[in-house]
Amino acid sequence: MISPATAAYDPKYKPYSYDPEKAKALLKDAGVGNGFETVFWTSTSGSGQMIPVAMAEWIQRDLAKVGIRVKLETFDWITYLSKMFQGLRPGHGAYQLSWGMTTNFWIDIVARSSRQPDKGVNVGWYANPKVDGLLDTARGELDEKKRTAVYRQIDKIIMEEDAAFFPICNDLNLVVLSPKVKGFVNPPEEWFQLWTPWIDA
Repeated sequence: MISPATAAYDPKYKPYSYDPEKAKALLKDAGVGNGFETVFWTSTSGSGQMIPVAMAEWIQRDLAKVGIRVKLETFDWITYLSKMFQGLRPGHGAYQLSWGMTTNFWIDIVARSSRQPDKGVNVGWYANPKVDGLLDTARGELDEKKRTAVYRQIDKIIMEEDAAFFPICNDLNLVVLSPKVKGFVNPPEEWFQLWTPWIDA
């Protein structure tokens, strides 16, 4: 979940490999050896996304190979936001979220328990008290190295122990400026403030 441009990114960490046979075995162990049906929500475009529907269709095809039958439900961006922020409903197993941020705090926004008052956009209802506690620790840790270690621990729990999210891609937000532009700050987000830049004529 932590992208390469984020301070807590661990280059030694290896996510799950593509292994349909292992996936089938895990489904059998979970008592759903014949697979199951679920709904995947996505938008058709919006907010700097790439090709959300085509990407969701690719996931749909891969999941079908192991017996998970996915129905895609697509919405225009505004409709999607209004539905998504109400949280997933029964029978809905996944939703798509694009986010433009390269700060460690990003993981707090999507992974804090939905029972917490400041749950961010955890609309998939992911909840792990251990993760909530570590997120609190990270918020209060002033030492950058110690804080980075906590975020790496959180990432490992979310991705290895819980397998709660499946990151798809990480693209770069390019910024091209004229040499005349001064005072521009490239923040760890995909939105900018424009009160510090000026033009040096």
